[in-house]
Amino acid sequence: MWKVIEGRFKEQTRFWLNKTGNFNKHVEFLKHRILGRFSDSYDSAELAEALETFKRDPDAGVDRIFDVLKTALERKLQFETQKGQRILDAHNNGNAKMLDSGNGQVAVPSENDANKTYTVNLIKLTCECQSAKTLSYAGLPCKHITAVAEAFKHRYPVGLETEEGEPAKDFRMQKSQDLKADSDGYFVYGSQKLRKRERTGNRLIPSGIYHVLEGGEPEMVIHALAEGEHLMLIGDSGVEKSRLIQYLAQETNTPLVAPCGHGEVTAESLLGCMTAVSGSTVWQDGVLPEAMKRGY
Repeated sequence: MWKVIEGRFKEQTRFWLNKTGNFNKHVEFLKHRILGRFSDSYDSAELAEALETFKRDPDAGVDRIFDVLKTALERKLQFETQKGQRILDAHNNGNAKMLDSGNGQVAVPSENDANKTYTVNLIKLTCECQSAKTLSYAGLPCKHITAVAEAFKHRYPVGLETEEGEPAKDFRMQKSQDLKADSDGYFVYGSQKLRKRERTGNRLIPSGIYHVLEGGEPEMVIHALAEGEHLMLIGDSGVEKSRLIQYLAQETNTPLVAPCGHGEVTAESLLGCMTAVSGSTVWQDGVLPEAMKRGY
């Protein structure tokens, strides 16, 4: 998750420092409201030099600002994660359940008000609480996001990290001129086409992800999908296997669930398991049966 935070911090810092009349205001907000208790983790003189660098060269400046504040940001993240662990423990013990809506949004009970909940969007890494709004200026997650991300990491890895470990973000490239949408409800490429679904607003449908489609490989993929065949895409890292699937899901309005494959993946995380809910033992689907039942 740290790679995601680094990317979000640099993006937010660049935006707010470049905003007219906001430079000094954001610096003070960052130093006192967000990292106030961790001021001993960075050198003020080095930060001042990094900020001056930003004025001359935003690219080099934002990298230097991050390097200066990295330890403080790590401590702040650890602080929020520790608070999130209380929420996670309560969820695992059945004392305060986080409720998954099935579309990447999870309702989290407030620790201070039994009648209040906050909605965490795991796709966009946002939360309704005031703390999340404050922390967002530095690209940091609040305690609710850290708790939900850990509890549902096998079900909703989208938005946390890509398979290459880089920050999850929109990947924008120019579309191929051969690519177009048919008027009869099909997405067309070359000699192949896929039927489009109705727009439902499901948050699992990728957005803002584009891919340059070239050659015959995409046609083979589209043909297999159209025929209901199973696929295994094989290739070196970075050749855009995942992006192609994300793009096709976006163009056909198809919700996409992308569980990460690693050494700690269990059958339970993929298929499901028995879990305790309000004093009862119930079956909870994993990511695969849920996607199958919903047609993702």
